[in-house]
Amino acid sequence: MGSWLPSRHTARQAAPAVPPEDRELLIATALVHDIGYAPSLARSGFHPLDGARWLQAQGADERMVCLVAHHTGALFEAERRGLADQLSVFAREESATSDALWYADLTSGPTGCATTFEARVEEILTRYAPGSVVHESISAARLTLAGAVRRTRERLTAYPR
Repeated sequence: MGSWLPSRHTARQAAPAVPPEDRELLIATALVHDIGYAPSLARSGFHPLDGARWLQAQGADERMVCLVAHHTGALFEAERRGLADQLSVFAREESATSDALWYADLTSGPTGCATTFEARVEEILTRYAPGSVVHESISAARLTLAGAVRRTRERLTAYPR
């Protein structure tokens, strides 16, 4: 699975950037955002979709389900995989909370260490070969991903703990 524990820790740090009523949701969603990597849950082979479907089947909060489905620019990869229609059944949220979830994911490395956005993107692009679905998706999403990270940093500066 992905870096769920560090993402949860980073989400705690990012929590002041979201409305108070969304802070627990952010932290809980960061904890489960990569659940779709679990081999027993993999159906489509696309972890945001598989995770969202499983969470929905478990009766999870609908916002959590949708945030997992669309985390970290998932639509870019879903389009390349031919899964955009399946992903579209989950509402796509553009909010401080979704930005902070992406921030948590993009500033936590796969080994659990805090990292920079730039280093995280480079790590992904190195791990996946040029021409692969993930490499192409992250490359295409880079500005969108950077925007979520930037907005979260701005919110943290504007609303420090």
